Amino acid sequence: MVVTGTRLRDQSTWDLALAALTLSTAVVAAGFEVTRWVAGRRRRHRDSPAA
Repeated sequence: MVVTGTRLRDQSTWDLALAALTLSTAVVAAGFEVTRWVAGRRRRHRDSPAA
């Protein structure tokens, strides 16, 4: 692949920015899923009949 007019340093910066965006999106999604899981466990525990 030939890229004209773009320095390697510029490309690396964009690659790093995209990687950071992807990683931060994954972290937010994982945090949301953990929060949902904990809320579900608490709800099930609270709603279960006392033995």
